[in-house]
Amino acid sequence: MMKILFCVMVFVSIVIQTSGDANLVQTTCKNTPNVELCLKTLRADPRSGSGDVTTLALIAVDAIKANARKASASISKLRRSNPPNAWVVPLKDCDFSYNKVILETNVPSTIEALTKGNPKFAEDAVVGSSGSADRCEKNFSGSKSPLTALNTVVRELSDVARAIIRNLL
Repeated sequence: MMKILFCVMVFVSIVIQTSGDANLVQTTCKNTPNVELCLKTLRADPRSGSGDVTTLALIAVDAIKANARKASASISKLRRSNPPNAWVVPLKDCDFSYNKVILETNVPSTIEALTKGNPKFAEDAVVGSSGSADRCEKNFSGSKSPLTALNTVVRELSDVARAIIRNLL
């Protein structure tokens, strides 16, 4: 009888903890500019099941990093493919934005600030990622950007991450 009671108590505590963590994800995402993207991003990572708000912010930053790497690879491929003249300078500028600004500066700064408990600095760094993706898109003014989808997702993920980080302020 004690074994059954113990098993029931363990099961109930797991259910309560899981629903509490799901509620944290749901509540956190409701306060972001793109609820669906937030939910999709956080639910795709197993850390969200047992994490706190800082963990959720780190998951969003990891998603920025993954998509910035995709953008960087796409930019490199486009630059090697003899692009139209109208794309040469914008691709060079986007390469700088993604590699030097987002991947080498903003993402590491955001992660460090979050892990050290400095959400204001993390917010500032992630805002920089959003701005860099937006600038990359605007570099193509007058011609169709081949990076629109990636620029959009990096900007939107950055805006979601900022909203999550603001919960820590």
